[in-house]
Amino acid sequence: MNFKLMKIVFVFFLLFGIFTGRTMAQELIKAAVSDIDPAAKQLYQSALMNMDAQNADYDMQLMINMPMGNLVAAGDFQYQKSPLLMKNIIKAQFFTMEKQQFPIFSMTQYVQAADEQLLIYSSDGQPEKKEKWYLQRYPLADSLKRNIFLLPTGEQYAKQVQDIVDAVKIIHAENENAGIQRLNIAFDSKKLFDNKRHVSFSDIDTSLSPEDKKGMANILNDLFMVLQNSSDVSGTVDIDVNTHKIVRTELDLTDQIRIVAKAAYTAMAAEEEKAGGSEEQTTAAVDKPGINIIKDNAAVQDVIDHSTARVIIKVKPIDNVMKLALPQEVRDSAKEMKPLKKI
Repeated sequence: MNFKLMKIVFVFFLLFGIFTGRTMAQELIKAAVSDIDPAAKQLYQSALMNMDAQNADYDMQLMINMPMGNLVAAGDFQYQKSPLLMKNIIKAQFFTMEKQQFPIFSMTQYVQAADEQLLIYSSDGQPEKKEKWYLQRYPLADSLKRNIFLLPTGEQYAKQVQDIVDAVKIIHAENENAGIQRLNIAFDSKKLFDNKRHVSFSDIDTSLSPEDKKGMANILNDLFMVLQNSSDVSGTVDIDVNTHKIVRTELDLTDQIRIVAKAAYTAMAAEEEKAGGSEEQTTAAVDKPGINIIKDNAAVQDVIDHSTARVIIKVKPIDNVMKLALPQEVRDSAKEMKPLKKI
């Protein structure tokens, strides 16, 4: 897969996972569409509102099980909301059926808001090489603030929560266990993937040219339209009854991952056809270990159709926000990228 496209698809699901960690859940629920327990719904909405007030550590794992092995994408997102400080460690690895391990990419980021700018320090994501650091600056125009889920005002966040609660299709509570209340929940995908309410993901990768950004925006818009017709997202969310905050979420994203994989493969195939890759290049790519480009469309479709996916998100408070501070050596060594125009 084209690296930029793969990274954007991966970041899409990381952010989708974090946002839903503040706002939703997993596990198939077989119940009537009208199965909504008002008390459970109120508890869920209250817990979502409480998630906006804390410094938090989101530990997320996206696991995609395929016939030839497992793709594991892990993200550890730690942040302080005000003033904004973040440290993100993102990794993706592929494990063969023989338990061989192949790194795909690894990236560390530090993010901070200062002087009406969003500063993003990123490592180059090259496994087994000395890290190089890059600095990118975003002017914090109102449009960018609206597109970054960590920066909403209280009123904006309340609207986000209400949008998610409005998408709830099924919700009921299990018996409380050891101070944890588990909610079974399902969401209407047509409402959940309403592209008018979601983050502008095409703005996440600042290495994209304006032309590529426009193309990616069109791809993601089409993707959200298709995701609206995917199976309803359903699962479980665990709430600490003492703090009334979400501590764990598990989601079954099989149908959604299959849709994204097919869209990514279609885009990749079109890009290769446009580039006119030679037979020698194709053979060389297939001979490389790890995840390879498969030219056989039927084989690709079969792999996608027999893959499953789930995401687990664990949430806990941060005991020491100094862990999020930008190291001086990173600040000193980071190469600043071309300044971005005001959005």
